[in-house]
Formats: sequence, structure tokens, C-alpha cells
Amino acid sequence: MITIVKHTEITDERGSTVLFNYPDYNPVIVYSTFKKNVLKGLHFQTNPWCVKKVYLLKGCIIDVCVSLHNNNNLGVSTSVYLTAPLQFVVPIGYAHGVLALEDTELMYDFIPYWDNLSTYSLKWNDEQLEIPWKQFGNDFIMSDKDKRGLTLQQIKEMGLTY
Repeated sequence: MITIVKHTEITDERGSTVLFNYPDYNPVIVYSTFKKNVLKGLHFQTNPWCVKKVYLLKGCIIDVCVSLHNNNNLGVSTSVYLTAPLQFVVPIGYAHGVLALEDTELMYDFIPYWDNLSTYSLKWNDEQLEIPWKQFGNDFIMSDKDKRGLTLQQIKEMGLTY
């Protein structure tokens, strides 16, 4: 049997995002285009915590992961320069962010599933994280949600660590 998959598209100054919702099972596939200098994240989901498969289809990015594990690695960040085409996995218990260095296309798959009501943003420029964003400029295009993300200290106080 063929199932028609409904989608939702969101467009703003950063680019566009298309959410494909499968009615009979949990996966949501997210396809996003980002303009140069878009900084998205640092996003994480808590209920359930999930693994994020990321497909870099076009462009180049700085990809950042921050550990939210409630141990000595809490707040430890890793950043890497990536070019398309490439697939990678963001493990469970990490906040994830992307800085588009040129026009970029990404696709995401969440395991076990994505739940918008359980997502949060870790403040992208929290001084505790020591992420070297400044070496890539400071004129980033961001959503209001990402600009006012939670600090690592707030995440600890709210019990949002893994």
C-alpha cells in the first residue's frame, strides 16, 4: 500500500525547513536549506533523548557537538569542518549545532523519533563551552530561540542533562 506523506514547510531569512511526518510510525525526516552564515543550534531533545543522523547534501559547515552527559564530560565541545556529501551521527546526550560556511542543504533523521515539544537550545555563545565561533565571524543569522538559548548552568539546574 502506498502512503501519502504530509509535510510542513517553514521559511524565513535563514532558509527553509521541510518536515515529513509519517502517520503510521514515528520517524520524522527534516530537510533544511541554510544560507551562508546561518548558525543553527545548539539543539537537543530530552524526551526521548535521541540519536540524530545527519546527511550533509550540499555545502560546507562547521559542526559542533556539546556533551550533556552528567559526568566529567558535561559541557565538553567538539567542532569539525565538514564538506558535502557526507553522513554522520550525533550520539545520544549531545547538543548539536551547525554554522553554514556557504549555502548548505542538510537532512536529519531522529532515532527513535523527533518531538518538537521536548527540544531545547543550549546558548550558542555560553562562555563555559569555549566554542571558537569568533574565528568564523560574528554576523551570524539565527532564530530568536537560538539567540536566547539556555546556559549550561541553567540546563544543570533544570535537570536537563543526560
